[in-house]
Amino acid sequence: MTDGSRSKSRATPAVRLSVDRGGNVALMFALVLIPLVAAAGIAIDMYRLNDTRTALANASDAAVLSSARAKLINPAMTDAEAAQIARKMFDANTKNLSHLAISDFEFEKIEPDDVFRITAKAKLDTTLLRIAGRKTLDIDILSEARAGEPRDLEVVLVLDNTGSMNGQKMTDLKSAASDLVDKIMADAGNQTKVGVVPFARHVNIGLSFASAPWLQIPPDGVWNENVCTVDAAAATSSGCSEVNTTCYSDGSPYSCKQWQCPSGDPPTNCSITPHPTTWYGCVGSRNHPNNIEDDDYLSERIPGVLNAGGPDCPQEITAMTTTKSVVENAIVAMSVGGETYVPGGLFWGHALISSDEPFTQGKTDAAMQAAGGAKAIVLMTDGENTASPDDWGAHYDSNRTEANDYTEEMCDEIKSKNIQLYTIAFDVSDAAVTNLLRDCATAPDKFYDAADSGQLAAAFKSIANSLVELALTK
Repeated sequence: MTDGSRSKSRATPAVRLSVDRGGNVALMFALVLIPLVAAAGIAIDMYRLNDTRTALANASDAAVLSSARAKLINPAMTDAEAAQIARKMFDANTKNLSHLAISDFEFEKIEPDDVFRITAKAKLDTTLLRIAGRKTLDIDILSEARAGEPRDLEVVLVLDNTGSMNGQKMTDLKSAASDLVDKIMADAGNQTKVGVVPFARHVNIGLSFASAPWLQIPPDGVWNENVCTVDAAAATSSGCSEVNTTCYSDGSPYSCKQWQCPSGDPPTNCSITPHPTTWYGCVGSRNHPNNIEDDDYLSERIPGVLNAGGPDCPQEITAMTTTKSVVENAIVAMSVGGETYVPGGLFWGHALISSDEPFTQGKTDAAMQAAGGAKAIVLMTDGENTASPDDWGAHYDSNRTEANDYTEEMCDEIKSKNIQLYTIAFDVSDAAVTNLLRDCATAPDKFYDAADSGQLAAAFKSIANSLVELALTK
């Protein structure tokens, strides 16, 4: 008994020592766990904070813009009515934000700038940060929008006037483009500048620039054309016959007749026909890369294209102006004809909206940024490039790959200048053309695939609303 008692007595401290060590490990683990949980809590709650702040800012922006647009539609609207519209929109966009309490919402009109302002404060419930004693995180939001017409907004419409736009399609384009102009330009006291670039195979800059130092026009002369016509009698006696077939104009098919012979071409009668050559206002392209860039015009001038009249030379471009009727008349005067060369239209759209020659109506980038303004180009086309530059700078070749490459480069050049680029594909079934126009746009939401006249009108309406929303300043 005595030995057993001693043995038990000696074992007790060892057991106690083992228990004490376990307690120390648990204590140390608990001490390490607290900062780990706190760090994880900070990361998680900071992510939630940023995500919620973005959603709250979007709701505030949408609210202030809704009141500004309502004021545009109804200038007699009171500030109290504008505030109600803003709060209704704000509440609709924040009702599904969980664990968020709006602690303050203020709507005010800033005079004399005619600006609506929303300031909002909110508290976001934390998750793991609660362990560290932080139960909420604060969010502050500020949004502003001009209540009047957008100021310092410059827009150029680059519109397809080619043969494939014939008939109802051109009528639909004129209507949709006119509605956009009516939306963004005021009848009186207008500050928005708008220009128009109709394009086909070439672009018509107008005869008034004939002596401009950046333009090179060949002298008038005579071009002797070898005109050949089929000798119908000789062709028939040789076994040739006319057959119905499909021809193409600007990529659009139409029914036509062509001679077919058992071998070779049909017999023809040829004669030299002289044509006086003169300049009607249309221009071609400089060599690459100057055909993309809006500068260095004195080292390589723009080539004038002689005898480019009729379908090859569309309606003259209209420089940016604040006079609404001038822009509306330019749209109404558009007519169709010729092949498609999109880069030419984009080049002159860029030239119109810049501040340097050839056209100087645009504000400089510095002045536009200082005024909180914006520049935008709207491109609409109904098909693929069917023309490309030749060795003389005119667009009488048909290298579509080259034309598409130049289109892509022009879009990149425009976007690099902080110009918003909207693109519309009208009744386009070619996926390659659709993808090209989608990639050209500043962002996916600035590309519109309009399958019919209704969707074309909706596209221009959406762009008009987007241009108005460029009045957002903060």
